[in-house]
Amino acid sequence: MRANQEGNRIAPAPPRHRVENSDSPAGGLPDHLPTILVLLWLVTLANIAALVPRLGLRDALPPAVATIDPNVAPWYELTVLPRIGEGMAEEIVRYRKTATRAAPNGDTSPAFTCPADLTRIRGIGPKTVRRMGPFLRFE
Repeated sequence: MRANQEGNRIAPAPPRHRVENSDSPAGGLPDHLPTILVLLWLVTLANIAALVPRLGLRDALPPAVATIDPNVAPWYELTVLPRIGEGMAEEIVRYRKTATRAAPNGDTSPAFTCPADLTRIRGIGPKTVRRMGPFLRFE
């Protein structure tokens, strides 16, 4: 035990431990690091998507970042859209699977042909469609 200037006893600081994981390819880095990096990437995309209309940069960004096709995008890409969380993105994918119609010749018509079509999904209203409209494309 050490003593401070007033003579009171204080406990020693606990030892610092380094993460040692011999199974990790990076030797000491946590196994969940790739998951963390993917989440950081998605947050970065969401921040870019939020700044695009405010700064007038839509034409400056590559199309892959600037627009998303809700007829083919996986749920995790849909979460980049404003006001669309994981649950709502999964609901869009679920609706898309049930609403895609097959024509007699084998072609399929898309579930969404314009932004207003997304209002068919419970929880997405006209205000949400207006906010995410600049980020959508329909092919």
